[in-house]
Parts: sequence; structure tokens; C-alpha cells
Amino acid sequence: MKNMRLESKIKDHFNGVSIPEVDVSNKVMNRIINPTLKTNIFIKKKYAIIALSVIFIITTGFAVSKLITMKDKEGNILWTYNEGTNEYAHLNKMMDDKQTKLKLKPGESVALYVNKDNPSEFMRIISEPIITNEFSEIQKNMSDYLKFPEVLLQKYNFTEGRISKEPKDVNTEEIFREAAKTTTYDNPVFVKYIDLSDNVTGIGTTYSDGVNTININMFPWIGNDIISYEENSSKKQKIELEDYEVLYEEEENNKRVFWIKNEVYYTISSHSKEVSIQNLIKIADTIIKLNE
Repeated sequence: MKNMRLESKIKDHFNGVSIPEVDVSNKVMNRIINPTLKTNIFIKKKYAIIALSVIFIITTGFAVSKLITMKDKEGNILWTYNEGTNEYAHLNKMMDDKQTKLKLKPGESVALYVNKDNPSEFMRIISEPIITNEFSEIQKNMSDYLKFPEVLLQKYNFTEGRISKEPKDVNTEEIFREAAKTTTYDNPVFVKYIDLSDNVTGIGTTYSDGVNTININMFPWIGNDIISYEENSSKKQKIELEDYEVLYEEEENNKRVFWIKNEVYYTISSHSKEVSIQNLIKIADTIIKLNE
């Protein structure tokens, strides 16, 4: 098979959460882990998952234009944030258009493949998370470094959870063959529905005080790099918490704190003006301590 480029992108279920698109090579993809952070779940599987909030690595097809390096007190690099350009933008556009038309339901998953101008066999798998209003369901799926509080800052109560599962039995060669038979030059995007396994690939939670909302998302991560395909002019600020550096990002309608630790990507965000940077920092401090 040709050397495959893979993408992992998170669908925005969180009213303004800013999450970058990602391209992951098969070599790196083989290192993705499940929430126990001990067992590989994507070994020899040549695809990436787009689910609930996850996130993001690139090894090829990317030109870096901004680099922010996060370090510990000894100067060791903890993780990095990069911005740049994506050579697969034209494929992403076609897949985005098709994804919008599909209107997937919670718990559904599809593979998208463009059988046109795609020599690297770049493909995408989208998995809609399972929605729950019961915190007990989140607790059942928690594991090492994937732990959530039920209440934030003694006033924001849990209102919704999102649990993403790993697609199973994905045969990429079969997808390529079916795409070659059924797509046309004018309609090159192939869609195949896929069953989900019981393996958790990410968890997200929403909290509210009745007016304002805060979102927390966690999922296993590969490597120590977050890379956005879109140049971002938002305000960014390094913040040190518990001897660990996190990154604060503020845009017009959204603010968030995010970091990578113990091979997990964490992000805390809110589009509510009343939720301050101090609020997000306090919550980040709580999450870091909870997941030590």
C-alpha cells in the first residue's frame, strides 16, 4: 500500500471550542493508546479517528510558521504548539462538505475517502460521541489520567457527557476497492459506515451554573506536539501550574486552557464572557492534581 497520511480532527460539539485539524502518519498512528495508557489499540491500523475532542499530530505535509515550546523548571521540553499550512486542504474541504450532509447521529461512525487527486491515500474516520446526562456513565469510562470532577469551582454542575468509541474492523484496502468501484470524477468522496467497539478514545464533559458553561475534554494523545493547520491570531499566554506549563488561548468568542501530560491531551474551554481566565486556571489546577 502507498504511504498513507492520516487525519484526526475533532468535531465541534462544544459551541465554539477551538480545535485544530491534524494529520497523522501511519508510523505515528501505531503509537496511539487507549485510556488505560498501557495497551495499544490502533497497532497496524492505518487510519485516524475524528471524535469528540481529540487531537493532534503531524509528521508530513506541514510547514510550521509558529512554535511555542512549553518547558519545566529544569528547561526540559514538555510539549509544543505549532501552526502552519496543510497540503491536504483541498481533500479536507471535500470531506467537510460530505460530513456536513451526513448529519451523523450519536454513536455512528463513517470512513471518508476521496478517490481523486489523492496519491497518498489520505482518509478520515469520523465517530460521533455517545451522549449522556448521567455522570455515573462518565465514571464508568474513566481510567488513569482520564478523570473528571462532578462539580467545578463549587458552582458549575455536570450537565452532559460525551464518550467516543474506537471504530472496529476497519479494512482500508476494502474501502479503497469499494471507492474505486462506486465513485465518479464529479462525485469522488466515498462514505462507508463503520461499527464501534467498546474501547474509549476520548471523553468530554459540560458544566453549567444555569447561565454559563464550561467544557472539559480529555483523550489519549500521541507524542508531545499539538499542531494546528490554521494560522491563529488569538492571544496566547504560557501559565505555570503545579510545576507544569499550560497554554491559555483567547479568541473573540472563546477562551481555553490546554496541555499534554502523561500522553493525554487536556482542554478546558468556555464561550461565556463571565468565565474568566482565573476560573479556567483554577479548574486546570484541579484537573492536573486529579490526574497525577
